[in-house]
Amino acid sequence: HDEADASDLPWSALMAARLLEERHANGERTRWIESLPTLVSTPPLEYTDHELAACEDAKAIAEATSTRDAPLAAYETLKPRLDAVECTERDL
Repeated sequence: HDEADASDLPWSALMAARLLEERHANGERTRWIESLPTLVSTPPLEYTDHELAACEDAKAIAEATSTRDAPLAAYETLKPRLDAVECTERDL
C-alpha cells in the first residue's frame, strides 16, 4: 500500500488499517487479530467538551481535542482502503 499520502496520519490509524486488511485477506495473522479486544478505552476520545473545559488547561484541552478529531481525519484519508475490505469508520 502506498502510505506516502497517509504519512501525516497517526501510527495507530495506519496499524488499524493494516490489521483490518490482513483480517479481510484471512492472512496468517487472522487468528491473532481476532483475539484482540474490539474496544480499547481512549480517554481523550471519550471526554465531552464540558469535561475537557473543566480541566482549565488550554494545552491539555487542545491535545485532547486533536486526539479526538484524529480518527475522523484518518478515516477520510483511509476510506478507499477501508471500503476495499468492507470496513467502516467504527472498525478503524
